[in-house]
Amino acid sequence: MELTKNDKARVFALYLGAKCRRFYRQTHKTYEDDTIVLDSENFHGISNGSGSYYYKLILKELSEISDEDATKVSILAGNEIENDFVPTGAQKQTFLDSLNSAIDMDILPYNVADYLRSKSYHIPYKGVNLFDAGIAIKQIKNS
Repeated sequence: MELTKNDKARVFALYLGAKCRRFYRQTHKTYEDDTIVLDSENFHGISNGSGSYYYKLILKELSEISDEDATKVSILAGNEIENDFVPTGAQKQTFLDSLNSAIDMDILPYNVADYLRSKSYHIPYKGVNLFDAGIAIKQIKNS
């Protein structure tokens, strides 16, 4: 499935507050430009692009989830855990597997999806990988 222009606008709306990279085309070449934060004032221009400029969300892979975010997601999902619980090793992999299964089956709770998006983690839209769809790029670690 390919995302329509309206789908792309919805994806950008879901990621308000995320960083975006601006690209521009010039004589059959594409150049990277500024990095900006997506907000309500620049949303329309970013989600639709303008002229030779277009934007891509800068997102993190879910596999790179921080311990703090994994703990918060577990709590949001309704798991009763100790405040100092940190999923590691096999626990973290089981956690990621269950999270990915919920995403694949389209049963990820909205509060969990919203939290992950607010932290700039990649969540597919209508089953479409945003990196593959060309509207997101992977965040370089530690940036």
